[in-house]
Amino acid sequence: MKRVIQIQSSFLRSASWIQNQETESVDEYDSKGNIIGWLEIKLKSGKNYAYQNVPHFLWQGFVDCNSKGNFFGIHIRGSFPFIEVIA
Repeated sequence: MKRVIQIQSSFLRSASWIQNQETESVDEYDSKGNIIGWLEIKLKSGKNYAYQNVPHFLWQGFVDCNSKGNFFGIHIRGSFPFIEVIA
């Protein structure tokens, strides 16, 4: 399942969280029992990145926070493996 939000930020354009699923009915978990997925970040610069194995609770924190750029910098960037997504 993919959830997308548009962002009011000087740095970020949008974000989406895609739940990892081995099958449609089985969630994927990290070693601490957290549901994990891919966090895709689209920057205002036009670059897109996908961060792997991001726990759902971090996605929810990102959605709920007042400063998406600060949250991203503190909790996501540098904390998870990522790839640049070339469209």
